[in-house]
Amino acid sequence: MNKKVKIAIFCTGLHSHDGWSRYSRSIITQYIKRGYQLEIFIPQSQKNTREMIHGDNSLFRIHPILCSQKWGKTRVFTFPQDFFKVKKLTKDCNIIFCLTEPFLLLCALVKTSEQKMFHTIHGTYCNYGLSGAYKNIYKKVLARVDKIVAISHYTKKRFLSSVNNQFKNKIVVIPNGVDPIESKEEDKPKENFLLMVGAIKERKGHREAIYAMERVVKNFPDAKLFIIGKFDKSNSYYLEIKKCISELRLNDHVFFKGRVSENMLIDFYLRTKLLLAPSLNVGRDFEGFGLTHLEANQYGTITLGSKECGNEDAIKDEFSGFIVKQRDPQALADRIEQVLDSEFDHNTFSQQAKTWAKHHSWDIIFEKYLELLS
Repeated sequence: MNKKVKIAIFCTGLHSHDGWSRYSRSIITQYIKRGYQLEIFIPQSQKNTREMIHGDNSLFRIHPILCSQKWGKTRVFTFPQDFFKVKKLTKDCNIIFCLTEPFLLLCALVKTSEQKMFHTIHGTYCNYGLSGAYKNIYKKVLARVDKIVAISHYTKKRFLSSVNNQFKNKIVVIPNGVDPIESKEEDKPKENFLLMVGAIKERKGHREAIYAMERVVKNFPDAKLFIIGKFDKSNSYYLEIKKCISELRLNDHVFFKGRVSENMLIDFYLRTKLLLAPSLNVGRDFEGFGLTHLEANQYGTITLGSKECGNEDAIKDEFSGFIVKQRDPQALADRIEQVLDSEFDHNTFSQQAKTWAKHHSWDIIFEKYLELLS
């Protein structure tokens, strides 16, 4: 039955470890596991990606042909190229699924009246195009979409506020999931380690975490914060954080690790007591979900995130972790000290975190995507 349904998938990449790519790989893998035929469209720069997709090779074809993913004036020239190439290749598809925001316009114009169209909105980019001169155009584009998938209730809230609730009957919230871990590593004794994972930028709340650490180390002098993720040494925000660390005399407590291997990241998860992700809303930028919370939970690491963003769906407060208000280093410090305290029931919370992650296995979450087909 499934092989009679052919789905055209549009995404910005499969190679990378960014949120869009990980989400796309997981969705594609789930469709293949269930026997659906896929035509997968990705940017020209994403060649040699077949090894990133696991499953029956006869069920999918990858087309690295897209060149209109970048916002800006060049789209005037690249968009028509993509349109005519894709239109021919999708004519026998039943469903058009835009997994990432940059290809929404292309998908909407390629779609025929007989085809259904789904579109996922992830966070900051959900509102791109919905302001200024293009607002009315994008509303017409969204009118062609049959179902809009928001990865969190907060993403849904921000999106609907941009369109005056116009598409509230089309939108459904389906949280992100995690793939079952393959590691056979046994649990290790948790140390007074704190961890941040992701690119270093203001929206991730590194500054607030550093100010919290100033308070924490006074009571827990062995506490250490490890920051994993790419950074540019010339970036103004990175330089600000480095200066802050130096001025607060935290050089022996805060460490930048840069990008690390998957095995090293797992080792940090296994040894860390608390993952920090005090996300901030900065202008129109916000955290759509916060997948690192679930990834840490899989290894028994509880997490600490922020209110008024996608963290509210990624964390079950007082169960898999804790949620505090944004831009409040004191509240962060209080929760960190609670977790580091010897009286804290870390074993119970660690098991609860694992349970929460299991409830968000893609094998479970994806059932909600299948409901879209009915």
